[in-house]
Amino acid sequence: MRVQEITTAEELATYESQWKGLVARSAHTSVFDTFEWQSAWLEALWQGKAIRFVFFWEGESLVGVAPLLATDSEGLPWCMAGSITSTPRQFGFRSNVVCAKQPDRILGALVDHLRRSGFPRLVFPDAMAESSLAKYLPVKATAAGLSCRVIAGGVSPITHLTGNWEAQLRAHSAHFAKEVRRKVKRFEQAGRSEVLVVSAEEHCGPAMRDIIQVESRSWKSNVTASISSNEAVARLYAGFATRAARSGILRTYVLYLDSRPVSFVFGVVLKNEYYAFKTSYDAAFKQLSPGIVIIDRVFRDAVDQCLMTVDLGPGTGMRWKDEFSDDVRRHVHICVFGGRRALCRCCSTYRQTIMPLVRSARSRWVLAPS
Repeated sequence: MRVQEITTAEELATYESQWKGLVARSAHTSVFDTFEWQSAWLEALWQGKAIRFVFFWEGESLVGVAPLLATDSEGLPWCMAGSITSTPRQFGFRSNVVCAKQPDRILGALVDHLRRSGFPRLVFPDAMAESSLAKYLPVKATAAGLSCRVIAGGVSPITHLTGNWEAQLRAHSAHFAKEVRRKVKRFEQAGRSEVLVVSAEEHCGPAMRDIIQVESRSWKSNVTASISSNEAVARLYAGFATRAARSGILRTYVLYLDSRPVSFVFGVVLKNEYYAFKTSYDAAFKQLSPGIVIIDRVFRDAVDQCLMTVDLGPGTGMRWKDEFSDDVRRHVHICVFGGRRALCRCCSTYRQTIMPLVRSARSRWVLAPS
């Protein structure tokens, strides 16, 4: 196996087709592992900075990709300086190491490569708990004489879809199903309603303008990660939408009332799964529940298109996510380092006790969607 380290986004772009083929062949992947997301994230939020993406080759075939950055920002105050960490950092859950086959061998090669090149700490925050990364990296790190901590992380509420959305709603909760139908009907009676489903590149620009307009009128207009309040985030989602449309995976919804955009779900479809990246609504229309109306449409379309799962994004304790979901996707924080450091117990306490309390308190303030 040949190991190649890529340090610039420009060089990374030359391997676009091989990367897309690798994702298509890999079992445990999410949308955050795709070239479309990674390249958009680097362009919007990491421009001009060094990367440490590690590629694994067998002959001319790309069999693994580890999207990594060298950064100090993942370390807590008591941690040693410097980290090699997965991307992206701010938004959503992280990328994994993408493996087409023999993930144990690829992760062993990653550990060996980083040991030879020198690193104080390798961090995968919020990696999927069911992934090959979580299964094999601790084993390979321990075998190499390194210490490894695996700490329970956050979760993504998900819904496993059946063949009939109405029946699934009733099975979940008869009262909830009745409330959803009532809210949809009330919204439709309030004026001329329509839903734009955005999948083509030529529709991305107008749709993003409407999405930013909705965000600027939402409860989270001043939140740092809001598309409307952060130019870098706006560039990220605009760039990703364009790339996703070119690849045929974009499926974003914008709901209008009398030609005014009032809510949206920014999402994509990958491997029979719908990822709801962002959702918001115009606070002036809160009483009409536009967030529930558009989420209901997303689920109905997902069932019609025979998708298997809808991922509602990170965070629990939000009423609408709890009501629409029937399961969660668990994530773990993986940290590999040399030696046994007592201060890592502080990290465990922080991530397993303090952070969940903060998330719980924060979720009580989340209002979307109505």
